[in-house]
Amino acid sequence: MIGAGLRLFATPVGQFAVIRTIHERILTPEENGMPFRISPLVLAILCFVSFSSCEKQTEVQQDDQTAETDQQPETSDDESELTEEQKAIQKIFLQAGKDFEAGRVDDAIAQIKKAQAAAPDDLNVQMAAAVSMTQISSTLGGDELESAKSLVASVEEIIEELNSDETIQANTEPLVTRLTFEKARITAEEGQTEKALDLLEESMKRGFQQLALVEGMKAFDAVRETERYNELAKTAGLRGFPFDFTLPSALDDSTISLKDHAGKVVIVDIWGTWCPPCRAEVPHFVDLQFKYEDQGLQVIGINYEQMPKDEWKPHIQKFADAYNVNYLLALGDDATQDKVPDLEFFPTTLFIDREGEVRLKLVGGASFEKLDSIVKNLIDEKKPDNATPKESAETPAKADGPAVAED
Repeated sequence: MIGAGLRLFATPVGQFAVIRTIHERILTPEENGMPFRISPLVLAILCFVSFSSCEKQTEVQQDDQTAETDQQPETSDDESELTEEQKAIQKIFLQAGKDFEAGRVDDAIAQIKKAQAAAPDDLNVQMAAAVSMTQISSTLGGDELESAKSLVASVEEIIEELNSDETIQANTEPLVTRLTFEKARITAEEGQTEKALDLLEESMKRGFQQLALVEGMKAFDAVRETERYNELAKTAGLRGFPFDFTLPSALDDSTISLKDHAGKVVIVDIWGTWCPPCRAEVPHFVDLQFKYEDQGLQVIGINYEQMPKDEWKPHIQKFADAYNVNYLLALGDDATQDKVPDLEFFPTTLFIDREGEVRLKLVGGASFEKLDSIVKNLIDEKKPDNATPKESAETPAKADGPAVAED
């Protein structure tokens, strides 16, 4: 990966699916009929994505991914193919990344437009500029919303120009889909709830599969309150789907079954100790279990580890001791994963109400405040007659826990 550490795109996890699709369709033109070859300078733009979650991988997928990586040409070889003009444009994009990382958004945008102007007929540069602007737009809200709208308009102009060549239209579709979602976010933040819903539905018809992003964005607060969105979320597999499991405990010789916790609010965290955002959430779940246990909350973590299965249990037990885990941990299996629609990333967290209905599927790491708000709403919906809050106990200070070596 070129220039590790540069973060041009400080974006949600859902952006990864778009970048991956763009990579599949654009970076391999021989297989997809693209009339031009992507240059390494575009890699300098597309590869810098920060994630709030980890892609779900099996051991087989990891082996395949390693094999594919081994077949890729060396980065230095790619760079040697650049002309002096391309190298200059690459530097402009890299400067844009530095400006953006430093919070100089206007400067970053100016650099991207400078690169466009330097190579107006280079489709690689124009596509890189469009992707970059879309990503930057996704980070702008509040007082910066007008800047986001301006970026969206610029991207639409680029797409219109690219689509003038019919052979390229199929390759711009992933970007159009992501841009449609970005327009939904902007209109939602402007208070145009129905228009935002129209755009969300349009993005889904185009193949957008990360509607879970809506669940974690404040801009969509009003949208999530509508019955229309509730039905859309059910269609997308974010809520209302049947779910149960019976799995061996990771901490002792018992079994853990969802049905054994009927009548409680249950958080099911699908995760792995190898996943940084998963680990970051563990102290939050510890605090939530302590805070709401007497009010009917049960947190259950379902583990999926990247090591031989016979090593899972001792590894998880060591982790649980280090992080003072006070909730249930189970050893996951493929059948349980298959019960969760479109499970692609860890952590994926299910919030289940007292009636046993999945009320929310949250993808990616979340803050304690976000998790606490969701749990409190479910707890307050229907409290058992014998539920009494803790009177004297105080929520312990959030402990980040020691670093755990990854096997």
